[in-house]
Amino acid sequence: MNKLLKLITLFSLIALFPNICFATNIPTPKEEIAKGVYVERHNIPEKVDKLFIKVTEKSGDKEYKVFKNIFISEGNEIKEVKSLDIDSDGKNEYLVSMYTGGSGGFYDLAIIKEKEDGKWESIWEDSFSQPNITMGENGNGEIMIEHFEVINDVPQKVNSVIFYENGKVVKH
Repeated sequence: MNKLLKLITLFSLIALFPNICFATNIPTPKEEIAKGVYVERHNIPEKVDKLFIKVTEKSGDKEYKVFKNIFISEGNEIKEVKSLDIDSDGKNEYLVSMYTGGSGGFYDLAIIKEKEDGKWESIWEDSFSQPNITMGENGNGEIMIEHFEVINDVPQKVNSVIFYENGKVVKH
């Protein structure tokens, strides 16, 4: 009888808390982080956030809205996504801001772009301490980033400008 009680308790715990018992990676529900862009957060075994957009797929004569994964954060928490057309091709790219942790308030920034084959890729990435981001007019053109840099052992506020030139993203 004692063995039976232990088995019932064990199976009850597994049924009630499968993510703890098996350390499964159960994501949070997708939440809209920017217009038409959704984030899904995974906390086990390590923090990984994924970005999705809704796309229409056809099957026969029916159309379905499905989520398409466009970016994985590789362990950093996605805090903000801004839409822009940095290369003026008429299609949106996304500026993804990811908190990396630590006392310096460091963020990784990435610009992701859809390629001609429909896949998404990062076309620019960099790290900044306590960035304050200002987008160009109407989300086009350049991005101004006010941030801290250590110059001669002293943290100082500086400005960087990110723009598209000769087929690539440039930082000045």
